Amino acid sequence: MMAAAGAFICGFIAFGAVACTTMRSVEVGSELFERYTVSVVANEVKELAKETARATEDISRKIAAIQDDAGSAVAAIDEISLVIKRINETQSTIVSSVSEQTAATGEIARNMMETSRGSDSIVGHINGVTHSAREAQESAAIASQFAAELSRVSRDMPGLMERLTLTADG
Repeated sequence: MMAAAGAFICGFIAFGAVACTTMRSVEVGSELFERYTVSVVANEVKELAKETARATEDISRKIAAIQDDAGSAVAAIDEISLVIKRINETQSTIVSSVSEQTAATGEIARNMMETSRGSDSIVGHINGVTHSAREAQESAAIASQFAAELSRVSRDMPGLMERLTLTADG
């Protein structure tokens, strides 16, 4: 009877040891799987950060080009506006002189007034375009600031990811 009881205890101890070994293997396996998963995710995030940085640099270059173009357009429109303003001033002087002419030249004065109205309309449209171009330039400046901030964040991303990887490994 004693031998039977001893066998049962040994079997129980042996079974318990197997159970403990199996549970420890599962714990170790789970821990390794978690580390592997964190490592894979960290590598994916690093790659995404690199792609974001490249895209941000590309966007920054494009925004700079747009700003240059917008600045050139505003300068050209300003010059055109000045020329049209001078033309308008000259036409107003001519209209004043023509209005003093005789009835035969009155027809010429009416034609010049129509021309002056057309010039005013053109000036109005160009002023609108100038205003729009300035707004576009301001928007481009804001977008450039955003791109600079995005670039800064993307430059910081690899360091953050390295700290995340070290924390996951640690």
